[in-house]
Amino acid sequence: MIDQLKAISATAFIVGIYVALRWNLLDVPLDRDEGGFAYIGQIINAGGLPYQDATDHKPPLVFYLYALAQRVFPESATGIHLFGHIYNFITLIVLATLARKITGNYAAAFFTALIFAAFSAAASLQGFTTSVALLMLLPISLSALSAAYAIEKQKWTYVLLSGFFGALACWLKPVAFFSIIPLFAWVVWKWEASPRDSSHLHTSHRRALTRIRTTAIWLSGGMLSSILVLLPFAANGLLSEVWYWTFTHNFAYSQAIDISQNLARVISWIRHVLWPKGESIPVLAALTGCVLMLSFRIKYSVFVTSFLVGSVVGTIPGHNYNHYFMQWAPAVSLAAGVALAILIANRTKFFRFSIGSLAALATLIMPLAMLPGYYVTDPAHVISRKAFGANPFPESEVLAEWLRQNSENDNTVFIYGSEPQILFLSGLRNVSRHIYMYPLLQNFERHEEFQEEAIRDIIKERPTFIVSTNVPTSLLASRSASPRFDRAITRYVQENYRPVGWIPVTNIAPEFNSISIMDRNLARRFSEHTYRILLFKRSSRE
Repeated sequence: MIDQLKAISATAFIVGIYVALRWNLLDVPLDRDEGGFAYIGQIINAGGLPYQDATDHKPPLVFYLYALAQRVFPESATGIHLFGHIYNFITLIVLATLARKITGNYAAAFFTALIFAAFSAAASLQGFTTSVALLMLLPISLSALSAAYAIEKQKWTYVLLSGFFGALACWLKPVAFFSIIPLFAWVVWKWEASPRDSSHLHTSHRRALTRIRTTAIWLSGGMLSSILVLLPFAANGLLSEVWYWTFTHNFAYSQAIDISQNLARVISWIRHVLWPKGESIPVLAALTGCVLMLSFRIKYSVFVTSFLVGSVVGTIPGHNYNHYFMQWAPAVSLAAGVALAILIANRTKFFRFSIGSLAALATLIMPLAMLPGYYVTDPAHVISRKAFGANPFPESEVLAEWLRQNSENDNTVFIYGSEPQILFLSGLRNVSRHIYMYPLLQNFERHEEFQEEAIRDIIKERPTFIVSTNVPTSLLASRSASPRFDRAITRYVQENYRPVGWIPVTNIAPEFNSISIMDRNLARRFSEHTYRILLFKRSSRE
């Protein structure tokens, strides 16, 4: 009875901390990644397909998760974030179960869950966004848990499941591969069940045959999940587009920065983002824990350490944005949680209670003390501005609401910028499948083809509204790319559209400003704001 009360109390405490650290984050405006995923999710729910009806250089699984989110929760920033936090809590449960499974210790499960509850909400990891980096943590954790069950029970079904979930993680974000490889190696190395007809073989040959068989089963699980993900695209002749946007375009995108630059950025992130906010403590605890486990030669030390190393390595290739480091969260939480459990093992009840209470209080008090605005007092648009600077995410909500109230069912839009959250929130259809401008305005191999395609779409569909922004991160135009698209759309807007409104990008709560007459006063107001969003409507004469 006492043990049940302890378990209920521990669970309630973790749930309380998890909710408390996220309550102020629910209404933060969607960023452009979330907006793109959500808009493509809308298209899927309407019977469309990613890459065919809207493009994004992400693997396809994320769009289907967002489509699921919109079937369960409201089509809003709050609904998307509520889905993300609940989804992430399932990851917490899986990680706690994994810690219990590999250590046989309930304390390890408690500390792992506690640390993950706080670390995955961190401002330095953009824990307020339902990013693809956050979404991939669940299949990574499920792959690890399946691997642990496979080793304990020696059943091939768990090996298959480990491969199945491992591939799903990679179909969310390819760099999940680096977190998955240690899990695969752990299963292959630790699997002991030999084929029944191999008793006549030498021990070394039998072991090699066992590992080949285990590898084949694990890869079969990965192939099964890959077939399920790709089936709708194969049925519609879109496999080449999936390949281009998931691999070819992503590879070209990642080549813009070399490994040495990335390593410098990782170090800079630790020094200037993670460390000042006090959110480096779980990372230090994880590193210390790995050293202790390896020193004492604890049986699961190699697995936990390699899982952490793989997760860190996964954040080095390509660009480094804060939410990419979310990949660290499961391994950091597991290593730090297990280390704390080792620390209190075989100690007095008072010592265990003291360490547990200190860890629990630190998990709640440290974030609140270091970042009270983020966790408690800052309005949603302020959190967004602090995280993303001049990116017009709060302004997108205001513009989308105006469009929703001032448009008819058959109205359409084209956004000259990379702000697909406006499409999702307004409910308007983009006349082109290109919802981001980067593939058109940077010197990628197919950028001229995409420019011509978008120009044809705009001229043919004649969108009711055109949205334009001068925020640099919304365009990222390259001087080496063709200027044809910019010139063509500028001329088309001048000849066929009239300005109807604008929103300055500022540090205050945004508001929509109607344009009635282009007078001197308006010109002066324009000059006061470096960045803005402009809205144009098709002229009646067009």
